[in-house]
Parts: sequence; structure tokens; C-alpha cells
Amino acid sequence: MLITLGIIGVVAALTMPSIIEKHRKHVVVTRAKQNYVILNNAIERAKADYGMDISNWEWLDNASNKEKSVYFAEKYMLPYLNTVAYSGYKPMDQVINLEGYEGDYAKINTSSGVSFVLNNGALVYLLVGFVNNAEGESGKNYNRVTIVYDIDGAKGFNLYGKDIFRVELGGLDGWHSQSMISRNRFLPYHYDSSKKCEEYLSSSFVGQHGCNGVTKYACLAYLMCNGWQVDDKYPW
Repeated sequence: MLITLGIIGVVAALTMPSIIEKHRKHVVVTRAKQNYVILNNAIERAKADYGMDISNWEWLDNASNKEKSVYFAEKYMLPYLNTVAYSGYKPMDQVINLEGYEGDYAKINTSSGVSFVLNNGALVYLLVGFVNNAEGESGKNYNRVTIVYDIDGAKGFNLYGKDIFRVELGGLDGWHSQSMISRNRFLPYHYDSSKKCEEYLSSSFVGQHGCNGVTKYACLAYLMCNGWQVDDKYPW
């Protein structure tokens, strides 16, 4: 019996790290998808109230990025989300400290946008900016909405591709050219439905933003393209 128990112990010691790692990956992908759906559901509900074409919404075109971000968050996002903290015009770190959140959010902290914490613990940063000279529309600016979310707030890795992910209205086409496709939903940063999943990993398509690159901004695009699965190619 002692020999049997010893064998079981050795097998457990060898397999448990793999099981734990597999579970951790599953949790990360599940929460990444969950928050992606939550954000898009909010936009869909806002579209029902303010019109299906987001480009026709009010954008405060002559305002600062901070003012645009506050306005967009308070009118089109927060009323359709369950939140436990919101920065408004205050710096994000002040809100986090007031609500008991701690951690280094340098990668997603800026004075230009706003942040809020969902009731599931995810920290969301939203920035409304603009891009000059959309392709085919020389001299015209258009609004660009970027969201970065950390699925577990101050907990976890606090790293892009592991618990921090990035989306934009329209994905790749949302910032590349207003005229290319509808920009009426959030898509993973750099997402383009015509691309193969492997392209989001490499630098040939998305440069340093590839999931194997420096910033790893395109990791969410790879996960969604890959059916929300972490495979051996994913740089875990």
C-alpha cells in the first residue's frame, strides 16, 4: 500500500502543475471572452436608444480627448454596465485607491481617458481620440474608441495577452479607415476577418503589436480567431 501511495504521489506531483496551468489558461480565456461580450452588449443596448449607426452619435468633436471620453463613457457605456467604481475626471489611480484597488496600471493609465471597474472585478480603461486623414477621405478626422480591460483588476499578471486585452470600435478597420466597414461594434485590436489566425501572432501583419511581439496587443484577436482557445502557438 505504501508503494502504491508513493506512486500516486509521484504521478500527482508530475501532473498537478500541468493541470493547474491548463485551468489558469481556461479561466483567463473565459474571462477575456466574458468581458468582451459584456462591453459589446452595452454598445448594443446603447444603439437601441441612440441609433444603430454609431457614427451618427454625438461625439463632442471640438472637445478634448478627456472630455470626449467622459462623455462617451457616461452616456453610451456606464448606463448599460454594472460598475463599482468610476474615475470621471479624476486620475484613475485615485479611484482605485478609494475603492480599495491597488496595483501598477502604468500600461493603461493616461490623463486622456476614463476608467471604471465592473462588478466582476475587471478594470476597464476607455479612450476616445481621433485619427487624421482617414484613407480615401483626405483632410477628414474621425473618432477612435479604444478600450483596454484587465480581467482581474489588480490581481494576476497585469500583462497584455495574459489578463490585459484591447478592443476598438471596428477592430482594424475602425482606426484604419472609416469608409471600409461599419464601426458599430467592439472588435479585438487589429482584428480583420479576412486574416488567418497565425497572422495575429507574427510581426509581418501587425508589427510590434503581434501576440509574439513587444506589446502583444493582438493577442485577443488571435484568441477570438482561434475559437477562444489557447493552443501551443499562443505565447503563454
